[in-house]
Amino acid sequence: MRVWWLALVVMLTLTGCVVPEQERGLHIASLSVWEQGDRGHFVDMQVNYSLSEVVIDALDNGVPLVFRLALEIEDKAQSWRKPFEPVALEFRVRYRPLSTVYEVQTVRDLQKIDQQRFVTRVALFAHLSQLREIHLLDAGLLAVDRQYEILAKIELSLDDLPLPIRPQAYLSRDWHQHSGWTRWPL
Repeated sequence: MRVWWLALVVMLTLTGCVVPEQERGLHIASLSVWEQGDRGHFVDMQVNYSLSEVVIDALDNGVPLVFRLALEIEDKAQSWRKPFEPVALEFRVRYRPLSTVYEVQTVRDLQKIDQQRFVTRVALFAHLSQLREIHLLDAGLLAVDRQYEILAKIELSLDDLPLPIRPQAYLSRDWHQHSGWTRWPL
């Protein structure tokens, strides 16, 4: 009986139906920077969302979630100094049970820059996984003779959860969903 159960778990894990607990959370899979003439430098990135069941259940029950993306540029010769203003984006996600739609608002510098609606959670996270044309910095600001790195992270903001949920979220590992800082050459 145990061998059958183990074989089933291995098969489901290999097909992607079950994600091991240590692999749950957020992961920045790829990041690319490109320059568009006078408009400056832009970032495209792929984010993998493998959220805990507790977070998914909360979302499906109407609890608003906020995912924060942070991008920083670091001069490799002077890593202690941050020469450029960091980029911060928020993705405010919410399920509307009465209309059965998922909404996402994209916010930058406290201003809403985009709002979209999705019929399924799969479509919502497919949209959030493909982040395109994020303005990183203006043209002409990078010194040619220097090497730079981009630091990127995305996390579920516990501080933006509704007040009654926060104490439980702070104490539970299921709510701590983040990618950690990832470095990419610029």
